[in-house]
Amino acid sequence: MANADADDRIFCPNGECDGLIKKSGVYQTCLTCGEHVCALCHIIDDDLHEGRTCAQRIKIIHEMGEFLPRLFDAGEKYARENWPPNLSPLIRIEYNMRLAEKCLSLERFYKGVIALGDHLPPDLARGFFAFHGTETKSILPICIDGFDPRRRKGQAYGVGEYFGVTAAISDGYCRTNTASEIKTMLVAFILRCPQVSTKVGFCHVVNNPIDWSYAYNLPVLIISYGQQASIPSIVASTPSVIRSIPSIVASTPSVIRSIPSIVASTPSVIRSTPSIGASTPSTITNIASSSQVKKKNWPMSCQLM
Repeated sequence: MANADADDRIFCPNGECDGLIKKSGVYQTCLTCGEHVCALCHIIDDDLHEGRTCAQRIKIIHEMGEFLPRLFDAGEKYARENWPPNLSPLIRIEYNMRLAEKCLSLERFYKGVIALGDHLPPDLARGFFAFHGTETKSILPICIDGFDPRRRKGQAYGVGEYFGVTAAISDGYCRTNTASEIKTMLVAFILRCPQVSTKVGFCHVVNNPIDWSYAYNLPVLIISYGQQASIPSIVASTPSVIRSIPSIVASTPSVIRSIPSIVASTPSVIRSTPSIGASTPSTITNIASSSQVKKKNWPMSCQLM
């Protein structure tokens, strides 16, 4: 085998791999084992490192605290475990990294938590996840600002924002991108409170204040699904973190393995699964994702449906 010190190369930090990676490559894909690894900090397969330097990764971890990483993990687990086999396969799952920037949707949600008499950060046991289908162009505005009560319509099962109890129900409210035949959906976290009601077998209705001063729900994930292998991110404005599915909220180019991001403005975290439920029209561009769930290196510190 070639000398690891030659040609700006070092051994891959993956203990099960004997391949060489570029010492100057920072976070990169090892061509031998296929893992995403960092030549400097030796981290393996960490979404938060995608598109970021080691220092930027540490900074975003501190900014997110403990709540968001736990929320993203739990939301992704929910989406993967509840994705119906009769729908098109997941292409990408993207974390709404606009939340890490303390956008209006997070501010409104935190105010909703406080209005219920709870403390911050919220307890995940205090709520549940649900799908929300909408047009792709509405994903980004929802990720940044939240679910706009002024866009309500239908209201067949009560006043509020509607969320599907299954991805199949929310799929009926998604709009296919005719050019790519890709659909996008949101996964939201909803607080359990008197302002939330459920139509069994169909939807959850969240009656947020009409003045939008606070909210009892939060847009957490963007899911892209269809027959395409990859797609761009929708949320990211600066490089977003993705594995094998595009993101929906990104505005500036995001960092992805096989799909772009839609929501992130600063690097967002994405994987490889489609989106399920969204709200009302907003403005978005594309999507990114990842393909498999792996252990992270995060420290623990009727309307559209």
